[in-house]
Amino acid sequence: MNGTVFEYFFDQDDLEPFYSELMGVPRRPRKRKKTRSRGGQTKRTERTPEVETARVAVAGDGSGGERTVMVAEHPPQVAAKAHDNNPTEIRPAAIHNGRTNHPPKHAKPARTRVRQFVSVHALGQYLYCPRSAILAMETGEDRDIDEALPRLTYLPNFSREQIEAELSKRVWAIIYSTVIVVGIVTFLIIGVERQLRSIFYPAMISGLLYVGWLAAKLTEIMQLALRRRAAIVAESYEPDRSVTGIQAVNWWSMLGAGYEPVNYQQPFRHPEHPIEGCPWRVLEKASVRIPVIRAGGDKLGAADGELYPKYIIRLVAYAMLLESSGHLEVPFGLVFPTDSPKGLAVRITPALREKTLRSLEEFVIKLRDSQEHGAEPRPPENRNRCLGCDYGAPEEISVKEIAKARKSGTRLTVLQHGTGRTFHCQCGDRFGSAPPHKKSIQNGLAAALD
Repeated sequence: MNGTVFEYFFDQDDLEPFYSELMGVPRRPRKRKKTRSRGGQTKRTERTPEVETARVAVAGDGSGGERTVMVAEHPPQVAAKAHDNNPTEIRPAAIHNGRTNHPPKHAKPARTRVRQFVSVHALGQYLYCPRSAILAMETGEDRDIDEALPRLTYLPNFSREQIEAELSKRVWAIIYSTVIVVGIVTFLIIGVERQLRSIFYPAMISGLLYVGWLAAKLTEIMQLALRRRAAIVAESYEPDRSVTGIQAVNWWSMLGAGYEPVNYQQPFRHPEHPIEGCPWRVLEKASVRIPVIRAGGDKLGAADGELYPKYIIRLVAYAMLLESSGHLEVPFGLVFPTDSPKGLAVRITPALREKTLRSLEEFVIKLRDSQEHGAEPRPPENRNRCLGCDYGAPEEISVKEIAKARKSGTRLTVLQHGTGRTFHCQCGDRFGSAPPHKKSIQNGLAAALD
């Protein structure tokens, strides 16, 4: 399909009453400007509204594959009064997605309002651990705390075009490697005939390395071939809309049913609720939109056919964001493991929407209480969640660095090893108590006495 550009406009004055009521700030009067007529008389007219635009570019190559949507600008943001009493304290008006906005050096003090949007990712983390949700907001982290880091050996599993491209690349690599095989065999023969160890042994080691490389490539080719076959033979079907529970779903079956995967590059923002986010993919067919996310690990829930609450609330939040962008229907949300096209579908019900909004309100209150009043949330009741959390992983810190941080007013929660080595972690520094991370337990780290 050809690239298309859509435009939508926002009048700041039209949005002013809503944001003023939301933030508790008195509505500012509309300004009028003076204009001079031809006869020299001065008359007052309404101020020309300032208009902000946002452009959405839809990129497509006409092949019917995955589309990528790029949003150039966001809708206007309005925000709350900044607090200047304590410049070292993090305030909602001074931070957005973990990035603090500093005023220009010679800027005049002015009342500005910044509407703080909660990310869908952080909202999901709130059900897992409120402290990790606050840290996700302040650091801008959008990766699950239990998610494995990207692997160099990762093979595509959600795009048939990418699967076929990687399969072809590996087949041609083996074909080109026949030159290496001829060279290794030639040196082995020369080394045997002339009894030259300096030639025979390097050739033999190279041969063994080549055999290992060849075995790895053949394994990858087998995996890619099976994934390609699964994409071809998958039957076309989609979840049953009469079922309100969780259903099994197949990525290739959804594509066979006529859904097109779209990759949005910028987050959606809800016009009424302070939440923003962008799902991994959006399946589109006519006026139907289905948000798709991938789980942090290989498990989707505590048991087969179950989903962790953090995935459900994220899907519902993404559904609400998609619904707010137009007259669209979002009946389901889909979750897939990191490396499998077999996932689960969640029916988006009114009860789940209400639950998501209540959780959002609770999280906004806890975030504000933490950042403005120092009322920190309690650790999770299930302390096993702290064992593998990246925010609680101890990092070594020198005594000099500790002294420098404390001199600058930075709060640190120092852990000490039996050998005298000192450590700290993000969660401990932020909330004043170190979590029971597995590395801290294994190394016997304990809170250092000042």
